Amino acid sequence: MLVMIFIKSVIVEFTALGSTQMQFRKKSIFATCLIVMVGLAGASVATASEGTLQKTHTVSTGSLNTPDGVKLAWQRTTPQDPQYNLVFLPGYSESFLLYEELTRSLADRGFTVWMIDFRGMGLSGRLTDHAGIVHIDDVQTYVNDMQQFIRETIAPHVSPTKPLVLLAHSTGSLVALMLLQDKGTSQNVMRAVLSTPLLQLHTGLVPGIVVGWSASLVSMFGGSKLPVGSSTIPDIESMTFLNNRTTHDPEQHAAKIAVLKSHPEIRIATPSVGWIAAVYSAGRKALSAAQDIEIPMLTFTAGEDWFVENAPIMKFCRRAPKCVSKNFPTARHEIMRELPEIRRQWLEESTAFLKERPSSQTSP
Repeated sequence: MLVMIFIKSVIVEFTALGSTQMQFRKKSIFATCLIVMVGLAGASVATASEGTLQKTHTVSTGSLNTPDGVKLAWQRTTPQDPQYNLVFLPGYSESFLLYEELTRSLADRGFTVWMIDFRGMGLSGRLTDHAGIVHIDDVQTYVNDMQQFIRETIAPHVSPTKPLVLLAHSTGSLVALMLLQDKGTSQNVMRAVLSTPLLQLHTGLVPGIVVGWSASLVSMFGGSKLPVGSSTIPDIESMTFLNNRTTHDPEQHAAKIAVLKSHPEIRIATPSVGWIAAVYSAGRKALSAAQDIEIPMLTFTAGEDWFVENAPIMKFCRRAPKCVSKNFPTARHEIMRELPEIRRQWLEESTAFLKERPSSQTSP
C-alpha cells in the first residue's frame, strides 16, 4: 500500500555562488508523494607576489580518467624549491580556478599544491543531463576519485623529504575525513587541516536528521537526481556582496565573481536530493569513526557559518585522538576568503601546522 505523506516543511534552496556559496531561502510548502525538497595537460609560469616578495611557480593542468568514464580536471602549482606535497580538496560547487590567490600563497611557503575538481563540479565531467545540478549517490565515489588521483598522479612526487599533507574546505573536508579513515591512504598522509568541515548542513529550523532522512527517502523512491532548488543557474548580476553569506570581504567576493564571469562553465545551480542524502550519510559515518583517525588534524570553525553546523565538528575533534580545533568567531564559512586579518591568521596557522614533522624527520 502506497502511503501518501503530506509534509508541511521548510525547503532549503541552494543557489550556487562558487565555493559553497549557496543562498538559503526558507519557504513553507506541502510536499506530496514522499517528495521533500530539503535542506588539460599544459604548463605555464606564474609570478606570485606577497608584499615585496616575488616568486615564480610552475602551473600545470591535466585530467584524470576514472574507471566509470568521468574525466576529472586537475591543477598542480610547483614552487622553485618544493618541500611538501599538499592536496587541496575544495568545497561544494568549486573549481581550482577560484583559488589562484591561495594556491600562490601556499606555493610561496614551499608547498606543491595539487587540486582537483570533484566530479559534477568545476571543469570536471557532469553526472546529470543538467550541468547546473550537482549529483552524487555516495560520497565514497569522491573518495575513490581522490585515491586514484593520489595513487596515479601525486604519489610519484611524494618522498620522506617531500611528504604528503591535506588541506580541505567544507565538502572537501568531509571527503578528506573519509580518506583518512582508510588505513591505506592515511599511512601516507603526514597531517591534515580541515576548514569548516561539512559533517552536517545548517538547516535552520528543520533538524538535520529530518532533512537527511527525507532526502534518503525521496532517493529510495527514484527521486535521487531531483534538484533541491531551482536548476536554473542564477544570473551573475544577482550574486551581490550584500546577498552573500560566505565572506565579509568585498574584494574577495568581487574576485570570485570575476572568475565566475570569465568561466561560466563552472557555475552551479543546486545540489540534487541524492547529494543531500549522500552528504548526511557520510557525515554520520565520519563522526562515528573519528577515533580511528590517528594522524594530527587541525579543524577550523566559523562563528557566523550559515552552511555547516559547528557542533558536530567540535564533537568530532573531541573524539579524534590527535585533533586540535580553532574557532574564528566573526568569520563566515569561507575563512580563506575572509577579511585580511582573519585570512592571514588562517593561512599562517594552517601552514605552520602542516609543516610540523615527526621528530624522527627533524632530528639530525
